[in-house]
Amino acid sequence: MTPPLLSGLLQRQYDQSHRNFTRQLELNRARSLGFDTSKQINSIHKGGVTWLDLERADNRYLLAGSADCSVAVYDVAQPFGSSGQQNSGSGDYGSVLKITSANSDCHQYSVSSVAWYPIDTGLFVTGSFDHQVKVWDANLGQAACSFTFPDRVYGVAMSAIAATHCLIAVVGGDPHIKLCDPATGGFTHSLVGHREPVWAVSWSLDSEYHLVTGGCDGQVRMWDIRTYNCLRIFDEHVTQRPKPVRAESAGSRKRSRTGAARKESTAAVAHDGRVTGILPTPDGLHWLTAGTDNRLRLWDARHNYHLLVNYPQTFNSSMKARQLAVAGDEDLIFHPSGGIIQCLHRLTGQSLGTLRGHLDTVNCCCYNSYQQELYSGGNDCNIIVWAAPTGSDATELPDNTDDQDAWSD
Repeated sequence: MTPPLLSGLLQRQYDQSHRNFTRQLELNRARSLGFDTSKQINSIHKGGVTWLDLERADNRYLLAGSADCSVAVYDVAQPFGSSGQQNSGSGDYGSVLKITSANSDCHQYSVSSVAWYPIDTGLFVTGSFDHQVKVWDANLGQAACSFTFPDRVYGVAMSAIAATHCLIAVVGGDPHIKLCDPATGGFTHSLVGHREPVWAVSWSLDSEYHLVTGGCDGQVRMWDIRTYNCLRIFDEHVTQRPKPVRAESAGSRKRSRTGAARKESTAAVAHDGRVTGILPTPDGLHWLTAGTDNRLRLWDARHNYHLLVNYPQTFNSSMKARQLAVAGDEDLIFHPSGGIIQCLHRLTGQSLGTLRGHLDTVNCCCYNSYQQELYSGGNDCNIIVWAAPTGSDATELPDNTDDQDAWSD
């Protein structure tokens, strides 16, 4: 009979080895992504594809917005035949819902951002250059409610972990970030701090009350929506964990914080250019930001300091938000750069490859961790599926003894 202690140690080693094996296998598959000739998404868009979002309930329905004002939902799990009926023998994947100019509720100008309601696939949100944000009934293909803004809308986002609210964060040509409540059809409040238009927005994965935004002023700000306050401004020059603040009197602490906040708000920037993308990594440990200074930056999510990872040749001259993606919990970043997609290692910055297939600028990327596929949309009006070749050697796990315990044979 195996002693309990030895049994526990063996089980721990088995579980750790299994996790390491699965993680390495998934990472190898992600690294071996290529143009999938067996799976084609039949895009209905006549303009560039601007944003993609995959719902989290089933990892099946891909929401896409386009510069031709259209919005579509694609089933990436069930192929469709030429007649539009589901057909498991076909490699064509079509739209199960499309909203075009024939729909009276359709946007009037380019759809800049889309987002699924995190709980289910019954609702989704779109933002447009027509100054409108619309909440859609996915079953009826009709707008359930809409919000009007004073300027173009560049981004919309809903928290994936919220349990006490269903607020929509909206950023655009107005430097003020707006929070909308689809339950009441009204605005709740504004977050004031940016000095120029705001293009990028994302909710934190650690707290449902924390929101991160990036503007044309080069600043990336973290907000607490409960107090309307800016908690932190990401500073590219802060590269170490902040030291604990020693105890002070209440008066001196208040004066020092006020002075520091004033100085930080006027000087600190995350990028020496417009911020075009913000993304939390799925494990919640890091934030990724991209800017027109041709820099992709990695930040510690807990203390918000710059980790100084050098990502090479991250060209970025975008005039609007650009969507990044991360391969699940793996250390692989997908960065649209002109007409290609760069594959970069998150912690080392090493270039792991380039995905080429679009005929024009790539605007957005979205990773499906369930099927281990990457979807990308570009100004060529196409949505391309990138997947690991079936039976590829890249899916085999190389020998690696670094993860074994020292006492293992």
